[in-house]
Amino acid sequence: MKKFFALIVTGVLALGLCAPIVSHETELTAQAATGTGYVSADDVEYVKSGKYIANWGARDEDCVFLSSYAESFYTGNYTFDVLSELSGGTSQANAPQSALYGELQDLMTSKQTYQTSYDETRDKFCYTDCVQSNYSKISSFYSGEVLSGTWDSGKTWNREHTWPDSKGDASGNGENDIMMLRPTSVKENSSRGNTAYGESSKYYDPNQHGQNVRGDCARIMLFVYTRWGNTGRMWGTNGVMENLNVLLKWMEEDPVDTWEMGRNDAVQSITGTRNVFVDYPEYAWLLFGKEVPENMNTPSGEASGGVVTPPSSGGDDTTTPDVGDGVVDGDPLASQIVTSPVAGKAYYLYMYQGNKWVGYYLSGGMDGYYMATTDNETQALPVYLENTSGGYHLYCYVDGVKTYINTVKSGTYTNGAYETTASTVYTFDATYNTLLDKEGYFFGTRGDKSYTTMGPCASDYLDENFVAHFIGTELPDDSTDTPVVPDDPDTPDTPTTGGGTEGNGEDECEHEYERWFTILRPTLTEEGKKTAFCVKCGHEETETIPMLTEEADTGNDADSNAEETEGCAAAVGSISLGCMALLAVGLYVRKRREDD
Repeated sequence: MKKFFALIVTGVLALGLCAPIVSHETELTAQAATGTGYVSADDVEYVKSGKYIANWGARDEDCVFLSSYAESFYTGNYTFDVLSELSGGTSQANAPQSALYGELQDLMTSKQTYQTSYDETRDKFCYTDCVQSNYSKISSFYSGEVLSGTWDSGKTWNREHTWPDSKGDASGNGENDIMMLRPTSVKENSSRGNTAYGESSKYYDPNQHGQNVRGDCARIMLFVYTRWGNTGRMWGTNGVMENLNVLLKWMEEDPVDTWEMGRNDAVQSITGTRNVFVDYPEYAWLLFGKEVPENMNTPSGEASGGVVTPPSSGGDDTTTPDVGDGVVDGDPLASQIVTSPVAGKAYYLYMYQGNKWVGYYLSGGMDGYYMATTDNETQALPVYLENTSGGYHLYCYVDGVKTYINTVKSGTYTNGAYETTASTVYTFDATYNTLLDKEGYFFGTRGDKSYTTMGPCASDYLDENFVAHFIGTELPDDSTDTPVVPDDPDTPDTPTTGGGTEGNGEDECEHEYERWFTILRPTLTEEGKKTAFCVKCGHEETETIPMLTEEADTGNDADSNAEETEGCAAAVGSISLGCMALLAVGLYVRKRREDD
């Protein structure tokens, strides 16, 4: 009797294990049709397998909130309040040169901690594209058809490059991004080919399979366009999207649904980054200098109840302000560069880096042997010109004390330095709209780094440096009520190693690296990459990681995939154990009846 009671208990427990799974399976179709009912981030019930999050959303259920993961992603200078004030472009042509584009790209790039390979995406779709947190079922992108989450070597579904591989970015790094790759049934994938999305006869309408994913496609295209910098293949039949009007129309007509928000969470748990155009569709309009549609439904709600007015600056397609050869195309503050600075007025020394789409200001203090900079205007150091014989002295205020900014020679180096007396006479060069010392050296930034350096005013040097210009401020003239320089201005640092004749930069530094970061893991067929930054000058060094051997790959996969497969295996395991227990109870009961 005790054995019979124990088996009954086991059977009840087995039913308890199986019930949620069976119930979940039977409700999939209903849930997909009715949605989740979630109206706030607090409502979301996350299902995780190790560190990975399952897509919790539903198709065609408007997302009216930012998830908790989205809210924590946008902090500091990356909040909507800050980014929405940056200049966008004025057209499709110059948007990539805008400050907003640069910051959005920097946000999505800097947050990414892992890059998926093409092979592993098929095994991670059970998280990113699963149906209502069920790892065993995935949704075909174009039609919403429910497919098995288990890879069957492409018999029923395969991986769709929503941004066609043939039109991928030059580096090829974006071709395996799980944010862009989507599972689709074989027939859907083959019907698309590499045709650009659009509404005209020469384009591919992603809605032709019965599901409204036009907005999804538009937001994916914007992600690749911005994150991977693939701006040359965006528009027209040779690109991926018919035109800007169609893209914005699709985004407005097909707003973000909870399935997209859930997928953004799932992708973030794998790669560390998100598609900003899913969380904030408003950026699509601001990026191209358009007004955000009034009362458009977005997860952030920033467009609700009024129009978000985009920044007015952003350049012009046909004209460039006549402010000298030192101006980089696309500089959003180019029109504010002062061409005739006046002694005693407050200015900021401003440098725009066109390859990073960000402007830097002299901020005071010393960064090693460089004068420190900031990309935050509120932290910029006000500077002033003082008339002197043959030109100007340049000065600022430190704790209310007038402090001069001189150039100081140290062997073959020339450095900017804060000193209590004036020693450098600058002249204003009208060609470059910048200050030159008597040897023709100017303040600027080196390569793609944000620190200042001093260099000769020559075209070959300007190719990789960015000249410091004067930008006007609203501060009172020659005021002592200004931000202070935190470091001791009497003893500027100078380098003690290296050599060279062109200013002090990373080329003259004997680099030291303390830590390497893996940015692309090696596979059996491809080398990996790792990067490190010099602790002295910030120089970035990238090296390859050898391809894995069969033996190493097997060992690594065993460790790294353990937690990835835990969720899928757990579900299958629960069903198997539960069914085995039920079978055992049934056989036992039948045996007792026969014995009776």
